[in-house]
Amino acid sequence: MKKAISLLLALITLLCLAACTPKATAGTDEKTNPAKTVETASAVTETSTAVETAETAETTAVTETPEMTEEEKLAKKLNNTATLTEDDLDVIHVGLYTFTLPDGRKIGWEGSSVLPVKDGESENVTFLVSFQNSGKDSGGREGVRYVIYTGDSIVNRLTEDYFYGISVTDTDDRITATNWNIIEHEDGTVSLKNVSSGLYLALSNEGDGFTEVSPNTAGAVVNFKMDLVSEGTSCFHQTISEKGNIVLRTNDKILTRAKLDYTRQAKWVNDLQTAYETYWDLTDYRVWESIIVRVYRPEPYFGYIYSSWNVISFDLSSAIEDLGKMAKRDKEGINDWNFCLMHEMGHMFDSYRCWDFEAEFCTNFKVAYNLTANADVGASAATAGFSYGKCFDGAHIKDMWNTCKRMTKSTGYNLDRHLYIFVDYAERIGWEHVREAYHEMQALENQWGYSRHESYDLLCNTIAKYAPDDLNVNDTMKSGELEVVLDHIDNM
Repeated sequence: MKKAISLLLALITLLCLAACTPKATAGTDEKTNPAKTVETASAVTETSTAVETAETAETTAVTETPEMTEEEKLAKKLNNTATLTEDDLDVIHVGLYTFTLPDGRKIGWEGSSVLPVKDGESENVTFLVSFQNSGKDSGGREGVRYVIYTGDSIVNRLTEDYFYGISVTDTDDRITATNWNIIEHEDGTVSLKNVSSGLYLALSNEGDGFTEVSPNTAGAVVNFKMDLVSEGTSCFHQTISEKGNIVLRTNDKILTRAKLDYTRQAKWVNDLQTAYETYWDLTDYRVWESIIVRVYRPEPYFGYIYSSWNVISFDLSSAIEDLGKMAKRDKEGINDWNFCLMHEMGHMFDSYRCWDFEAEFCTNFKVAYNLTANADVGASAATAGFSYGKCFDGAHIKDMWNTCKRMTKSTGYNLDRHLYIFVDYAERIGWEHVREAYHEMQALENQWGYSRHESYDLLCNTIAKYAPDDLNVNDTMKSGELEVVLDHIDNM
């Protein structure tokens, strides 16, 4: 089917991108509710160089291209704008599709219901098929997964219910987590397998609705003809990183108002790919094979994730302003990777880990490592409160958090001060020892059942084991600060 789709794609132009009404707030979440982590208001690749070959007309001999110099590699990393396509990833293209039953009736939708429609009816029969994830997820489930939305509007559709996950609501992202494996058959038909239940979408016995059945249920109609109506969607423009782990989806306002053209977006998605790899290298842990970055609709928070879902959401109106700074920073020679997205991605490498005593601290500490590890390309970031003229690389990121000189009982806990203490400590002992500590903690058989205080002690004490003279970060604090920190942790 993909070959047939590819032929059609050459003849179909992308649909115009639709605008969304911006609105944003910010929030925080407790560890007692691990389903969601959100960015606070204040915080908002080198790719492997393939060995090229050349065949000369005279000798038809294959020769290797000379090894790239370090300067050439750096230039490639800085100016990397090549991206994978859905064909490269071997996934079904994002676009509008129809599904047809063996008797010729199409699957249609009405409100929140999905049902077969009469022969010849063409309204309400298109579904947006959106690539969601590949590889294993946090539950160990494998395979390529998709979300199937009714129609083309996954931004403004206000359906309040869904029928076996095929018609999903976008007003509550936790419901959208119902994903489907689209299983292709040699005869050109497909089956839809619910990733969570392992059951297949099937025509009901009465023939006027749908149900879910176990594999190989006798007599069940589970195969449908899937036809491409048009590639793409009016809701977002999609760019995929070269290595395929990051999928960026942006609204046209990011292009026109934030002045971030598609070439710059391609570079950014590859920077996020490098950040992804750096987090993985630091923690020796990852939940998601691929991450969707959603920057095309209003969101309830500046930026947020759900730990059970591989999507980072960035509020559109906030993103227009924040990414507009990125475009301006380009002119100043600043390589901005965007703090919001690095922050939210960092949460994904803390989810369900034994060291996660406080979500906002833990992810920002890893952001500092990420910027330091990618100093060779000047990776920089700044929280939303800074102007475009102010951005911080790894060597100066702790300065962003140097907002107070000391925590006291009277002033209370200060997240910025705590981050400054830890980053200063990491620079003193060497970030490589922090990486060693994370790897040791990740190797622990038990990742569960820690109190916040125990998780904090585990992080501090494990890093100290690798530090020169067993120096503990707590010993670098000023008098009284540790008491304030522990009081904050124990009373969160």
